[in-house]
Amino acid sequence: MKHISLSVIGASALLIVAPLIASAADMPVKAPPPPPEPSCMWCGWYVGAQVGATWLRDTETETIAFVPPLTGNATTNTNGFVGGGHAGYSWQVGRVVFGPEVDFEGTSLNKTSTCLVQDFNAGNVAPGTCFAPSYSFSTSLPWQGSVRGRIGYTWANMLFYATGGFAYAQINTNYTTIASYPPIGAQSFSQTQGGGTVGAGLEYMFNGHWIGRLEYRYTDFGTVSNSSTTAGGFWNGYTDHHRVTENTFEVGLNYLFHGPGVAAAPIVTK
Repeated sequence: MKHISLSVIGASALLIVAPLIASAADMPVKAPPPPPEPSCMWCGWYVGAQVGATWLRDTETETIAFVPPLTGNATTNTNGFVGGGHAGYSWQVGRVVFGPEVDFEGTSLNKTSTCLVQDFNAGNVAPGTCFAPSYSFSTSLPWQGSVRGRIGYTWANMLFYATGGFAYAQINTNYTTIASYPPIGAQSFSQTQGGGTVGAGLEYMFNGHWIGRLEYRYTDFGTVSNSSTTAGGFWNGYTDHHRVTENTFEVGLNYLFHGPGVAAAPIVTK
């Protein structure tokens, strides 16, 4: 009887367990969870090059100690090409990317004018018109650079960022006088001028290292003042003040050096 009871119990258990085993066999195998997104795909040192177009505005005012003051003004605009290199470092917290960047570049900006406008109520004979020709003045920026901060938001392979900081440039000015305003003369000034710059940009990561860039910046280099003593009869004794601003659009290409242990694969947006 014992053997019969055990057999019955075993058979009953098999009848109960068998459907469960069959059901479990029919269940789909659950895929392992995907690997986590890299937490620092934009982190690390990077270097790059940039090239673009730039527009310069020089707002000039002239003063003198004479009474009444015989003064003039001029606004000159020019455009040219700009190109150079940049380098920086980025940290990433979640989708926020931030860090410092420096750049240095040469420009083709150079503008010469022969029209200094006579100021009103300053003792000039024809206010609002150019002084009689026979003189010229020019402004050029052979090179410029900046030290800035960047902060942005990353989405998939793109980074939208704002940037701002300190800008500097070599600003050259030249003044000449010919025979109509004796004595004839010419005088040049050159100085490194500091100012501020702000802008925004978009970057796109093609793979774990190569990044394309599009950026706009506005730069105000402040005011450069020059007092002429050997520029000839038209300029000598006067002080000319140049307020120099610039608008620049550039495209660039970066190479990102990831830090140790940082995943280089692009983030895939879910």
